[in-house]
Amino acid sequence: MQPRGFLLYGYKFQPVVIGLNDKPMFQPVINALCCLVLFWMLAADTRAQNRGASDGLTTLVVSSSFDSNLLPDIEVTLLCTSASPDRLVTRMKDGSDVEWPVTVSSVQTNYCQIYAAAPRGFSIEYAAGGDAQFKADENGCQYAEVSAAQVNHCEIEVTQDHVPLSVYKKWVGATGDEGDVAVTLDCDGGVSESPKFINQGLPATWQLSNIPPGGMVCSVSESQDDSFISDESDCKELLLIPGRGEACTMVNTKVVKRIEMLNRYGKIIMILVMLTAGLIAVRRYV
Repeated sequence: MQPRGFLLYGYKFQPVVIGLNDKPMFQPVINALCCLVLFWMLAADTRAQNRGASDGLTTLVVSSSFDSNLLPDIEVTLLCTSASPDRLVTRMKDGSDVEWPVTVSSVQTNYCQIYAAAPRGFSIEYAAGGDAQFKADENGCQYAEVSAAQVNHCEIEVTQDHVPLSVYKKWVGATGDEGDVAVTLDCDGGVSESPKFINQGLPATWQLSNIPPGGMVCSVSESQDDSFISDESDCKELLLIPGRGEACTMVNTKVVKRIEMLNRYGKIIMILVMLTAGLIAVRRYV
């Protein structure tokens, strides 16, 4: 007679006939191993179902702020691990917002980073927040342990760096007692700066901002008097562009005044001598 088996989770286990008088006996070790394999398969299937149910969308919101007169737009990049998509790139205008939906894994640790490309002459500051662990530094907005249904945001602020314009002084024929000279700066668009005082070894520097993308033309002039002759040619029509400073030199030539050698009595004597010489010359030809 064939021994009867049994069903366990849809799998049929059949007794093994060994021994004497055809009496069926189960092999305990083999059957125990079969049960362990079955439970492992069921556990793996459960994990896969839970993973499929937990994988989902997370949202990253990016906002930008900068002067659109100085910068038309900026390039912003999103990088994520264990997510789909794992990289996104877009261009943003001032005051705009972008929402990036990203599908993240439930069984792996997810990291995301948002950063912008800084044009030359500009600086970027980041501020991060949201449901994940976050921080913001010079590398952008960074998020750890990003999971489904979270909302995280990143604020990007772009500002233009100041552009220096330095003015130097050079004296020709100096005696060492030359005083400071006032210089003024005038640029395109009616931009002007407060006067500064310079001298040889004592330059002055203006820090300029709000320079348009095509640059700004500036000229420096100085107050003059009759003690020197000024050469301002090196400081005219200087082109300033974001991220690059300028420098020029004012050249002043000292004017040496005639030293008066005679007092008023000496002048009278000189006049009489000249008159006498003139009369003698006249009488010679009369």
